[in-house]
Amino acid sequence: MKYSAGRLIAFSLYISLLFQVHVYAQSAMINVDSRKTISLDGDWQVIIDPAGAGDWRRIWEEKKPVKKTDFVEYGFTDASRLRVPGDFNTQMPELTYTEGTVWYKKTFTFSGHPDKRLFLYFGAVNYLADVYLNGKKLGSHEGGFTPFQFEITQLVRAGENAIVVKVNNQRLKNGLPGLGFDWFNYGGITRSVQLIETPNSFIEDYFIQLKKHSDSDVLGWIKINGNHGSQNIRVQIPELKVNYSTRTADDGLAAINFH
Repeated sequence: MKYSAGRLIAFSLYISLLFQVHVYAQSAMINVDSRKTISLDGDWQVIIDPAGAGDWRRIWEEKKPVKKTDFVEYGFTDASRLRVPGDFNTQMPELTYTEGTVWYKKTFTFSGHPDKRLFLYFGAVNYLADVYLNGKKLGSHEGGFTPFQFEITQLVRAGENAIVVKVNNQRLKNGLPGLGFDWFNYGGITRSVQLIETPNSFIEDYFIQLKKHSDSDVLGWIKINGNHGSQNIRVQIPELKVNYSTRTADDGLAAINFH
């Protein structure tokens, strides 16, 4: 069977689209306040994008004119500023009833540690968020009330780094916020943004409680995030004089069961 060059190009394009994967944010780790964090709250530069031109103009690449004849319509230089955390509707009168896209930018300096990991953590963004670091897309998140994060250990660079976040609160016919609801549809980076530094292996999540219908048996689990295989775990409750030891499976999950 023979194929023309045009058909081969079309077929290759179809295959590439078929296997294209959209990257979503990671579920957020617990106990953020007890970890080593760097706050990125405060003033962020913003670009208001009512026409939605930022995507095809690739705002996150932060193109700058090199020659006098270069024309760059959108840029964060001398841009307005909004406070984070906070919605954009109540910070500028002209944005009171805005439903659409606002681009946020924040720079930070970082000096890395070879035995540590780094995560970019968002308390909440209302409603759709696309997140970029140094011109590279980290991924997306949907939902205005849930925290999310991205690991940036291999992407952050020593010195200055730039985060760009596309925030969109447009109502959706078959989504949230829906078209038929009458709440005030605010948008923005509405909760704190932090850099979280962890060891190479850390407690990502855990759950512990009394067994149902028992006042002495304790059940639960601990999830370790790291690539070190099986590890020893110790659970201590000084008030109850509990000192319980167990070991994780290779996937980092350890069951808890004591009385």
